[in-house]
Amino acid sequence: MFTSAGGEPFFAVAAAGANRSANDAHDWGFTLMPQDALSSTAVVGWGPGSSDMTRNGSPVFVSPARATRIYVDYNGDGQGSLTDPNGGKYDKHYDLAALQSQTIFDPDGDQTAMRVYTTDGALFTAAWGQDPATALPWNPYLDMGSTVLPLPEPKIIKSSRLVSDIHPDGPSIGDTLEYRIEVDNKGLLPLGNTVVLDTLPPQLQYVPNSTTLDGEPLPDNHAPATPFPLDAPGYTIPIILRAGTSVFTYRTLVVGPGSIVNRGAVPQYEIYDDTETEVLPGEGSHPSVVRFVDAGGNDVDVYPEGDDIYLWFTDADANRNPNAVETITLLVRNETTGDYEFITLTETGEDTGIFTTTTPLPSSPSSGLGPEDGVLHARAGDDLTVNYVDPIYGDWCSDTATLSVISAQKKLYLTEPAEGTVPEEPGNPEDPPAPVSYYKRQITFNNSTRNEDLVDFPVLVTLTSADFDFTKVKSDGSNIRFYDADDTTPLSYEIESWNPAAGEAHVWVKVPQIDKLSDTDSIWMHYGNPALADAQSPASVWSSGFEAVWHMDE
Repeated sequence: MFTSAGGEPFFAVAAAGANRSANDAHDWGFTLMPQDALSSTAVVGWGPGSSDMTRNGSPVFVSPARATRIYVDYNGDGQGSLTDPNGGKYDKHYDLAALQSQTIFDPDGDQTAMRVYTTDGALFTAAWGQDPATALPWNPYLDMGSTVLPLPEPKIIKSSRLVSDIHPDGPSIGDTLEYRIEVDNKGLLPLGNTVVLDTLPPQLQYVPNSTTLDGEPLPDNHAPATPFPLDAPGYTIPIILRAGTSVFTYRTLVVGPGSIVNRGAVPQYEIYDDTETEVLPGEGSHPSVVRFVDAGGNDVDVYPEGDDIYLWFTDADANRNPNAVETITLLVRNETTGDYEFITLTETGEDTGIFTTTTPLPSSPSSGLGPEDGVLHARAGDDLTVNYVDPIYGDWCSDTATLSVISAQKKLYLTEPAEGTVPEEPGNPEDPPAPVSYYKRQITFNNSTRNEDLVDFPVLVTLTSADFDFTKVKSDGSNIRFYDADDTTPLSYEIESWNPAAGEAHVWVKVPQIDKLSDTDSIWMHYGNPALADAQSPASVWSSGFEAVWHMDE
């Protein structure tokens, strides 16, 4: 890019050559383009790859003024296999940095009629000519090239402002919006017969005789057409001179709530611009509710580990278009691991304001470790949250859920009891059934190598932070409970040590019987209910059959 120090006009030509010794073999050049003459579209008039079309040594060179995606329609026929953001068909694209140079070769060896363009308004320069890195210095390669002139096309800029604001403050029903459409000709040539089209959305009503063109009143249409001059089929501007501008203004009355997207277009050049305005419903804010549910829509407080996540949501304000079934996207966060994923809900019908999950969010205890990867990383005991904040009124709602603990196999390798230490069978513990706990874990014993039942046997249960979340339990462990294999019969236990800071605990539990030659016998541990008080019973764990008991900290 070249600029004169004082802004004086100048002329520049670029020469193409591989190096100093090869300029005589690849001697061609092209005119540099003024920046204000650049366009977002270029069409190659004549661009053969070689004199007999058997080789392709003369591509199109492009370089954008800013980072953008360059789209290429090889034959300019709109018949490519790919689709651009505006619905146009093309053959290939390139993502380029600012001022990056890119060569473009048509696979058929002929760049003639190639159309190169951007869809975001980014400007670029283009040239066709012999590529020193590809062509050889003899026939049939063409030792020539030229600038590809920017295609004359307008730029459209649309904006709006509130000119009449009745109560409440901000855009609302009964207010008046004024729209402005600016059409600029940035090309080298005049633009002729430029059509400007602006179709109003249903939430807007045109204010008669409010349209102007370049500051002068523009008459409304006559019946049977709508009064709005820019309504279909649009208004034709006879000519816009080079560097010229045409400006339309018009006013509308807001007659409906929601998101108002008003789009202006110059259809023959496939260029568009729009504005979006959020209009408050006349009756004010509606309450919003979001809930974790199952596939049948039933409320859920606890999901089994690995289950799909469903949401149910309602808010009349969330429907921006009363004539369409809309969607809303919410964020589900695992507060324990920090992972989060988005889930899209679909409205149950036009203007119902009720949104349900059509495609659930998968969850997994082992995969989905990264945010926004489509799978929520969630383990047993983790806490899930979902929140929604109304973007118009600011009111909010939320819900929480947890994941239940699966029956993980925790094998305890037991030592043989000393002779005479197997205690006599006491009566069942007299503790009443504990209230429902928040979490539970199955503990499975491995007694497969012993040909005897272990009766009323004190088992040492060791917990570490590697396999147990100490934050789910009181700091002293007083709200843990143990139950027999039926998950109902309470068992006596004694906490020998409980050290959350070190991430370790040792608990003795009296098990009525561990079956011989079995590796499936088990008990259950419950934890997490903050309402529970300490229920240890050391005397019941260590019956009179034991002569003495020493703990490891004694």
